[in-house]
Amino acid sequence: MERKLKQERITKAVGRMWHGVASKQHLPLILEHLSETRLRGSLDAKGNLGGVLLSRESNGAAEVYILTLWESEQAIRGFVGDNIHAPAYQPGDEEYVVGREPTVRYFDAEILKLQESTPAAEESVSRPNPSS
Repeated sequence: MERKLKQERITKAVGRMWHGVASKQHLPLILEHLSETRLRGSLDAKGNLGGVLLSRESNGAAEVYILTLWESEQAIRGFVGDNIHAPAYQPGDEEYVVGREPTVRYFDAEILKLQESTPAAEESVSRPNPSS
């Protein structure tokens, strides 16, 4: 039986992405470090809607990305200050991160939620309510 998924938009958001490069052998250490410092710190901030730590091996190195989602630019300013385009480096980053971009990137984002669609749910949506 094929699963039917229904998409629901939760909210619009601002995506903030940081990118760095580490040596491949340090990848497990940098992921742990970034998770405990940068990602955890932003997730505790007012106005943060979530975050993802991404990595991949490429050309003998490890690329690392942190994508955080925010309610607004104002919420980001409350976390990083007025210079929202500057990366917020943490103590210890220099031990693992060998390549750093001078700025972070921003994206318009929509947070979506997928739900399994059931026949009962589809029926209740497609049938008009007789009491209306």
